[in-house]
Amino acid sequence: MLASQMLLNFEEKITITFNASVYDQEKSKIGYIRRLVIPKGTYEFGLKKPISFNKKSTFYNSSNISFDMKLSKDNYDAKNSHYFSNGNVKNIKYFSNFQYELLNIQAQTIDGKSLRNTQKGAIYALLSHWSLSQDVATIVLPTGTGKTETMLVSTIADEANRVLVIVPTIDLKEQIANKFASWGILRDLNVIPKDFLNPAVLILTKILKNNSDISVLQRAEIIVSTPALIARAPTEIKESLKNVFSHVFFDEAHHIKAPEWNELKQLFKDAKIVQFTATPYRNDRKPIEGKIIYNYSMAKALNDGCFSKISLITVNEKNPNKKDQMIAHAAVDRLNEDRKKGYERHKILVRASSKAQAEMLFEKYKEWFPLEKIIFIHSESKYKMDIIRGIKQGNYSIVICVDMLKEGFDYPDFKIAAVHGMHKSLAVLLQFIGRFTRTQHGLGDASFVVNYAEENISSEMEELLQEGTGWEKVISHIADTKKEEAESIITFLNGCQPYADFDPYDIMLNPKLVYPSLSCTCFRAKSVDWSQFYKSFNSKQYSISRPYYNMSESIFYFTTQKRDKVKWAKSNQIRDQIWNLIAVYFEENSQTLYISSSDKKWDMNAFVESITGEKAKIINGDYVFRSFADMKRLSIIHAGVFKPANHLHRYSKFSGSDVTQELKRIQTGHRCKKSDFVGIGYRDGFPTSIGASIKGKIWSPAKIGNLKDWKNWCINIGKMIRNDNINQDELLHNSAQKVDLQKYPQGIIVLSVDWNEMLYEFFSKITVIDNDEIYMLAECSIKLLRCIENKTDLLFLLHNKEIPFSIVLGGERGYEINGLDSNALKIGGLKHDEISLKQFFEENPPVFYIADGSMISGCIHTKFENLHSSQFPDKQIICLDWKDVNYNVESMYKGEHKRNNSIQEYMMQLLNERDARIIFNDDNAGEAADIIAIFVREKIVRFELIHCKYSKNVNKGTRINDLYEVAGQVLLSLRYKWKPENLLKHIEQRSSKSKLGVNRFYKGSLDDIVEIRKLLRFIDKVEFEFGLAQPGISKSKLSSDVREFLGSIYSTVLDMTETELKCYFNE
Repeated sequence: MLASQMLLNFEEKITITFNASVYDQEKSKIGYIRRLVIPKGTYEFGLKKPISFNKKSTFYNSSNISFDMKLSKDNYDAKNSHYFSNGNVKNIKYFSNFQYELLNIQAQTIDGKSLRNTQKGAIYALLSHWSLSQDVATIVLPTGTGKTETMLVSTIADEANRVLVIVPTIDLKEQIANKFASWGILRDLNVIPKDFLNPAVLILTKILKNNSDISVLQRAEIIVSTPALIARAPTEIKESLKNVFSHVFFDEAHHIKAPEWNELKQLFKDAKIVQFTATPYRNDRKPIEGKIIYNYSMAKALNDGCFSKISLITVNEKNPNKKDQMIAHAAVDRLNEDRKKGYERHKILVRASSKAQAEMLFEKYKEWFPLEKIIFIHSESKYKMDIIRGIKQGNYSIVICVDMLKEGFDYPDFKIAAVHGMHKSLAVLLQFIGRFTRTQHGLGDASFVVNYAEENISSEMEELLQEGTGWEKVISHIADTKKEEAESIITFLNGCQPYADFDPYDIMLNPKLVYPSLSCTCFRAKSVDWSQFYKSFNSKQYSISRPYYNMSESIFYFTTQKRDKVKWAKSNQIRDQIWNLIAVYFEENSQTLYISSSDKKWDMNAFVESITGEKAKIINGDYVFRSFADMKRLSIIHAGVFKPANHLHRYSKFSGSDVTQELKRIQTGHRCKKSDFVGIGYRDGFPTSIGASIKGKIWSPAKIGNLKDWKNWCINIGKMIRNDNINQDELLHNSAQKVDLQKYPQGIIVLSVDWNEMLYEFFSKITVIDNDEIYMLAECSIKLLRCIENKTDLLFLLHNKEIPFSIVLGGERGYEINGLDSNALKIGGLKHDEISLKQFFEENPPVFYIADGSMISGCIHTKFENLHSSQFPDKQIICLDWKDVNYNVESMYKGEHKRNNSIQEYMMQLLNERDARIIFNDDNAGEAADIIAIFVREKIVRFELIHCKYSKNVNKGTRINDLYEVAGQVLLSLRYKWKPENLLKHIEQRSSKSKLGVNRFYKGSLDDIVEIRKLLRFIDKVEFEFGLAQPGISKSKLSSDVREFLGSIYSTVLDMTETELKCYFNE
């Protein structure tokens, strides 16, 4: 008979209050095994005979447990017939095992509380997965939706024999062990009965060293550990651990280092392995391996009421001496607002990026807010547990920390985050935010205070930092999109299985560690036999990893290790260890084999012959130069030339104007042949670069990608090199011609001056440091003053500063930068250390856009082949009536004064009639355009950038001079097409720092910009149009030179962006 049934028949029943929880515990060298017997609280117990004070009595409770304990008169409260105990019990006995059949996942309390839908869904998904497979499973649940309870129920539901829970930090060990020890809130929700047995829990504190340690593990049902305590155990001990655990759970799985994860996965491959995470992706591009069997989106969690609302409060302070105080005051202001609303429990968590910064902030906060109770805590704090206890008891209103409390610390009263050090990882940031959105009665919405001007933040971070309420919806869009990206690459990598036909192998390789460079050599092949891959390798020279093969994607990859003698010592003991990654993709329908290898000396032909069973048929020669196809404004920046007749110097490398001369020599057959070329240009309306060698290798200087990126890149390359309609000779001959200038061409017309083209990829990260002030390079501009003979005089414009400098042609470099030797400005974001403004321009000379469509940078004059008609298309000229417009008034505002009948206002009225969602007045120095309009049509976002120009002559005419400046402005704005997010950021910055003194939004607001930014991530198409508005130009009177000039600008815009220039003229 169970004790719960026998309790009714006991001779005596008494009530005892336990002032502390009672544990049945065993001490060992590797940690305590503890089973929670009686939680702190008041309970009824039965006795078989009346109690005798100061004598041992045996007590029985409804949880099927008995124990011996002595009670005295001092323990008795006669008034309430009540006993008290400090928990000194002995001889604990258990009358039942785990009653798994009593689990009720669908249970509900009287007031309607139950497991959340997300928890039930994850549990059933896991049980379904286990019914079919024991492969590694991943469950994705946003922070705060109940990962731990999902683990608890899964343990009971699958009747786990022994569970190992791996957590990333020491602090998390204690927290999750306490949850398992009491089964969390499962009893409160009626998921398990009150008398359900608690598990014996071991918190591992030492590295396992011997078999006696394993015996200790086997006396516990739940073992909680960090990865290292097991991964660093001796090999023979790890071997003995293989079958100890029935289940292995990884909590916060995105933190586990790849080598440790791989080792533990292999060690416990016979157990049921589950990864629980809020973020299945990492900023180091290593997605978490394992099939995602349940992915609960953040948007769904929001709709289900799992989170409170979040308001983002941004400050925009670039001065490092002021930004901390701005953040602090914004956070405390919000705290005081919440208190006035009755949310007295709300607390501030201050996040610093380092211990030193946290210490500094601790002193500053005490100085700034002397009436607040403030504490500083870090991983090495003395009395850390006492401080944490004080935090949970509400003793402090402001807590300053580094990363200690970001995970594994559930304290719902933290409702305001003051972020002085931004998380660089989006994954960690989203989880950090989740700690503030826990819902609970008596608590209000969360607030997140951040400095928008923070440097070096990723585009995803920039997208997050949009002020206003409803921020949780922005977060959910970003988090869910990132999870979809992660799920896609995880699915791809899960298809990459160890190749079973190669054993034994020398070294291990984890699929998610592979990121091949964007390069390949192509071969023709009818079929492949992967099992023969190793035959081309000399086993005395090479060690080979076990390959991975994705059958559905037809990708095969492995690594090799080679030890070569060093060239600088006559020793067999000192050798270079060379690692090589080999990735192979076979495109069966085109019978093309693509190979990427980081080893230049490797015999690729022998490898191909081993897997194809026939002589290697490499695709080389002129065919590789077809990879330059469809590149507009193609400029060969490096040319390798082979000269067979020159026995002393057979190979030469050229750059600059020498490239043009060598291409001409090749074309006319002057005893030289093509070897390799690297070109830059524009393809599909975006900047691109490509390199190709006549030996067969094709590469892109762009960043490396994952295997999926590499495969897609290979497919596009293959389509070009197999296309016999592409004339590779014509491509190179039509590339830009470069001339080395000694003097500037006479009568040169410079339309505009822009930053060097090579900076576009990093443009949004480059900063200008002026003492304590930090500006974005995008806020600066360059103005041409004059261009005479071999010298150009320019101004570097930085807000209210004008810094003169000159470019002088000649000298060893071909040009010199003068006038900046004593300038103190620094440029950041390009290199590890800041560089001077002079060095910046020496290494990145500005680009002059010339009226004939050419450009000059440094001493190189680049002239492009005009692939389009030199006449501007009539259909792109829109004739307007310009009713009541004053042709002399371009801008709508002069200072804060509104001017009537301006060109700009007339164009904005037309855009409004076309129902633009946003119309933004961007006029003044640093503008992207005079007017920025954004249209939203179904699944299309369309940007229109219009540049206005007044007419110096009231009469309509054809003055070409009236077009030069506005055409130059059009060319400067093209960069925004390549990254529309930068245009939105530009609008936000210009709106907050308006020099007009008025609202720049003619229509729309910053809230609309936030919505447009979200749309950019999900819509099918983004369109751009660039326009110039000049009422002083008459279409009917356009001269041939004006049409030719407009045709040149039209061609340039079309080549660089694949958009057509539109002109708004007069009749």
